[in-house]
Amino acid sequence: MASKIRELQFRNFNGGLNTRDNPSEIAPNEIPDAINVTIDDRGGAQKRLGYVDRFGAQVGTGLVSNLFYWATRGWLVEQIGTGMHVNNGAAFLTWSTSARCGMTEFLGNLILIHPVDGMRIYDGTTVTSPAGAPAGSTVATWQNRVWASQVATPRIWYSAIGDPTSWPGTNWVDIREKNSGEVVCLAGAGGLDVSGRPGLLAFKQDSAYRIYDSATGAYNTIDPAHGAASNISAVSVLGRTYVVNTDGIFSTDGLEPLELRSGLIENIFHKDQINQNRPDLFAAGRFHNRLHFSIPKAGETANSISFELEPTQGWIMRHTNAASAYAAIGDNVSQETAFGSPSAQGRIYNMNVGGSDAGAAITSRLQTY
Repeated sequence: MASKIRELQFRNFNGGLNTRDNPSEIAPNEIPDAINVTIDDRGGAQKRLGYVDRFGAQVGTGLVSNLFYWATRGWLVEQIGTGMHVNNGAAFLTWSTSARCGMTEFLGNLILIHPVDGMRIYDGTTVTSPAGAPAGSTVATWQNRVWASQVATPRIWYSAIGDPTSWPGTNWVDIREKNSGEVVCLAGAGGLDVSGRPGLLAFKQDSAYRIYDSATGAYNTIDPAHGAASNISAVSVLGRTYVVNTDGIFSTDGLEPLELRSGLIENIFHKDQINQNRPDLFAAGRFHNRLHFSIPKAGETANSISFELEPTQGWIMRHTNAASAYAAIGDNVSQETAFGSPSAQGRIYNMNVGGSDAGAAITSRLQTY
């Protein structure tokens, strides 16, 4: 009897990348090896989209270390070397060092904090320096106040209500539950606690806390073992906050301990695979509801590998389009995402556009068992 020719189809890869388990343990919907491949909403695998130069030319002098979308103005704010730029314009502020600053928006103004030079407020025309504000690396808006870290201490400062220029000398709290390490990242919490209180998340590199009282800065520990790598290593979507650190990618609703989301690729976060000595470089961002995390590989001093995480299905894929920083622009309907080049001076790209990486072909692969 003649044999029949049958079509072999590979459809469902929504388990994502699994580099941890032996071949015999890989689930049918998992991928043992892939690069520059993404998964669509139905589990189909395809090569990722590329990126294009946002401005078509270098902006400023130096590498891009931070990006922030100033929603009130509709401007992209960039830290490039020591200079602060809006879109592709000249620097409106120059720091004394290229240490990364933190940024937030309050009352329509841009609030910036630098670990050496302290805080600045920019109204789109003039830069001012609020008296009494700390020098630090991370700043956030919560409960009608501006909250800021203090460099080399566990101290968090908060402004007067509705006034980012006023920093009373008693408006601070020391987060010294586990150790005296510096708070490196402030981020919004997802939900209310059992008492109906909102919260602000404060991360050290090895622990996480929830500030629940905006009048006193009172807090509780939500995770004594895991935190955020840097001041740009946290991103929120769908009511949860995601962070990357030297142990992997985690998420929390702001109430419960951090939950590991990168277990299937945990071997990639070993010290022989990534540079665990440079957590300050780790960056997180999002494109619509897809999350992106960039880190440096072992022996490298710039981000060189990125991971894409789909939060509802949970899969993670690996890419070469690493970023030094991300900024989501606009709302989820019209959103685009800009990112800084880790290696090309002053280059800012729009991600998930076209079929090449700034004109270079995208090499991809996918292996199945």
